[in-house]
Amino acid sequence: DDDTAVGFTQATLDIEEPTGTEDMTYGGDVGVRLTTTPAEAVTVTYEVLTSFTGLPSGLVPPGAMAATTSGMGQDIEFPSSKTFTFATSDTGDDLSKALADVSIKADTAYEPDEYVVLKITDHMSFRSGMNNFNIGPEYLVIKIPENDISMVGFVDASSLSFDEDVGARFVEIGAIPNFASEITVNIAVSSDSTAVEDEDYTFIDSSDAKTSLPSSFTIPTSGTRRAAFRVLPNDDMVDEATKTLTFDITLPSSTPDGVVLDTSKSRRTLTIFDDDIPANTISFKPNVPSTAARGGQPQISLEVSSGLTDPARVQIVVSGVSDTSGYTFSAPRPDEEFENGNIAVIPINARGNSFTILFDIPAGTTDDSVTLTLMPDATGFPSDWSVGSPNAPPTLTIDITD
Repeated sequence: DDDTAVGFTQATLDIEEPTGTEDMTYGGDVGVRLTTTPAEAVTVTYEVLTSFTGLPSGLVPPGAMAATTSGMGQDIEFPSSKTFTFATSDTGDDLSKALADVSIKADTAYEPDEYVVLKITDHMSFRSGMNNFNIGPEYLVIKIPENDISMVGFVDASSLSFDEDVGARFVEIGAIPNFASEITVNIAVSSDSTAVEDEDYTFIDSSDAKTSLPSSFTIPTSGTRRAAFRVLPNDDMVDEATKTLTFDITLPSSTPDGVVLDTSKSRRTLTIFDDDIPANTISFKPNVPSTAARGGQPQISLEVSSGLTDPARVQIVVSGVSDTSGYTFSAPRPDEEFENGNIAVIPINARGNSFTILFDIPAGTTDDSVTLTLMPDATGFPSDWSVGSPNAPPTLTIDITD
């Protein structure tokens, strides 16, 4: 046969690193092949190259890192050389001899993509009937793509809302999975924040002493492997609008390979609600609730500043829905009541400066949201009072969920 050839069954093979802590065995059918049944037994030997110098151009990328095949930091395990024998009786599938099982070692350390190159180094080609005996592919390049990427971001990047009197809030930055060395993360207060340091909030340390926000944090390699800081809202007596405090994190140019910023967790916004009720006002408690289920009965609170000398009558108007008739109100306390379905009669001794409302949402509604608006009732609202305040507008929108 003038077309007889020996070689690897393919020129390249990618084997992913294990994602856990257990080594992985690759038992595929990649190996050495002979294209024709030999007239005499043929032996073929491959060896693992210890150097990539002198390889054909393009076989591996420039500067490619060789995988460690033994000892400390071992990446892959299989025989450094092996000889296969093809018998005169071999036909069909027998003309392909699979490599020994390849063991890929698990680790969590970042390394560049690594390569192992096998070369057919010996074959008995001078056999009768094989005058044009060829080799190909002569090399097998095994690539181990790196998958130990450490993503850095806020541990919880969701928006966090709270009243100004709740005390200090923790904000944490972390890396997943953990990296082999410390990671430096830059942090800054975003310019679109409306809260002002020392006026609306302060930073405090672990002993509750006032401190400042550093320009960067270090994520350690031990302990919780997180960096954290504390924000304390200023619980003042000033009636003011809701404020936002937004933090952005970035990675410095010196960040090692394998550490990547999770852009979905690189920003976190804290929303600080004012809890100071201005004099002579009645308003909705901000953002309570923001969602409610179809057929549900969410509890809503009206905040009432002290000093009512007479009961105050407030209309609650439903809007933004296809049919308002199914939306009703009730007062769960015996000393709080409604008139004509939507007029809250707030007594002069409103307990805790609040008035509780049960709001019924029809089970069959197809509406996605409903808006409630406070309006003074002409028959009994104090002339020197108002509805709403800078931090609590006289409207409340509730998203309706299934």
